[in-house]
Amino acid sequence: MNQYKFHSASFNEDARSRWCFNVVVAMEVEPTKGQDRIGALRKS
Repeated sequence: MNQYKFHSASFNEDARSRWCFNVVVAMEVEPTKGQDRIGALRKS
C-alpha cells in the first residue's frame, strides 16, 4: 500500500451492524478513448 497516497478515511456502521472502512486515495489514471474530450461530436 506504499504506492498510494491516502487523503481521508472513515469507519462506518450500517443499520445491520456491519462495519466498513472507506478510504480516498490518489492514483494516476489515463483517460480511456473518448473520455479525453468534453463535448466531442461523433461521426455516424
